[in-house]
Amino acid sequence: MMQLAADRQQNRLREFFNRAVIGPRLLVIDEIGYLSFGREEANLFFNVVAKR
Repeated sequence: MMQLAADRQQNRLREFFNRAVIGPRLLVIDEIGYLSFGREEANLFFNVVAKR
């Protein structure tokens, strides 16, 4: 999530999605409950899941 937020700030969100979300055949999301999300982070996480 930190990399996702950093890439968004640097206007590289599309590159992140292609590399880390859409590219791999399997996406494992683990220990997500240990992180606290603000509104922006929650929206980014939703977009990760929705793109798959």
